[in-house]
Amino acid sequence: MFKKIMVVVVVLALLGVGVWKVFFSGKSISDTLKNVNQNLNSYQLEASMELNNGEEQRTFNVNVSYLKKEDQDLFRVSLYDTTLNQEQIMLRNEEGVYVLTPTLNQVYQFKSGWPLNSPKPYIYQSLLEVFDGDYTTKKVDDGIIVTSEPTYKNAPQYTKQEIKFTKDLVPLWVHLYNDKNEVLVNVTFTKVETGVEFSEDYFNLSKNMDESRQNLSSSTSSTFDDLPLLLTGADMNVSVKDQTNASIDGENVYLVSYEGDVAFTVVQKIIEGSDEMSITEVEGDLVLLVNGFACLDTDKVIYLYNGVECTIYGDNLTVTNYIDIANGLEVVGVK
Repeated sequence: MFKKIMVVVVVLALLGVGVWKVFFSGKSISDTLKNVNQNLNSYQLEASMELNNGEEQRTFNVNVSYLKKEDQDLFRVSLYDTTLNQEQIMLRNEEGVYVLTPTLNQVYQFKSGWPLNSPKPYIYQSLLEVFDGDYTTKKVDDGIIVTSEPTYKNAPQYTKQEIKFTKDLVPLWVHLYNDKNEVLVNVTFTKVETGVEFSEDYFNLSKNMDESRQNLSSSTSSTFDDLPLLLTGADMNVSVKDQTNASIDGENVYLVSYEGDVAFTVVQKIIEGSDEMSITEVEGDLVLLVNGFACLDTDKVIYLYNGVECTIYGDNLTVTNYIDIANGLEVVGVK
């Protein structure tokens, strides 16, 4: 009797493995992936994204639009900060890559391959690229969970990634972990729609700025009296060496220099809103921070927070150093 029971158990186990292979692994995933990629000519995603740096958690409402137009990939990514009630828009069209801050009527223009130059947890193509490398899968009732080692070149703090897909490879959520197995990024998708049609001017820079400004719910409240922002939210062995205000090219700025394990200077200025759209060209890559997006160049980081533009300069700083400093400057310091 025992042998018969063992035979039944083995048979059931083999059947289970067979079902798994048919529906969730090997050729089945490859075929599904090929079909999704071939038909991914346009889409819209909506999601809630939580970012956590250990000191503070921020939540963004994310809206992503994508269109394959001939040989070009057009993107529009809206990040609405639920804390500041402010929106930033990342736009890629035929003319270039832009970051829009509607509250200030300010645009930063990049020479960049964003967003396909490195993975993004809110871009469908990036999520599907997990199957190009090493990964493991776990079957769940409504799909699969794919675990991999992230390849975010400007975010070395992410050491593990989990993505939950339906069996049709529709993304449901993304978790990014640090080396302490803490979730630093949590993206939950509420809408995934493919085969979307867009108007001819949907990705136009001026149209996006005009429409966003018409829907403003708040404006920047920072003034020069609020400066400087101080490094209060980063676990770094540094202290303020000097802080002063000055005039550079006719603009009032605040300079704060730090010394310690690393040395760097933060130049801060207030970006004033204007009736006419202002475009500033910058070099570097777009980087996701707890407080939004920043531009990472070889020797500096530029980011905008609640109307304050911060430029961080340093010698021999790593990408992790720059990101830690920028994330740590979220809170307005008290003089």
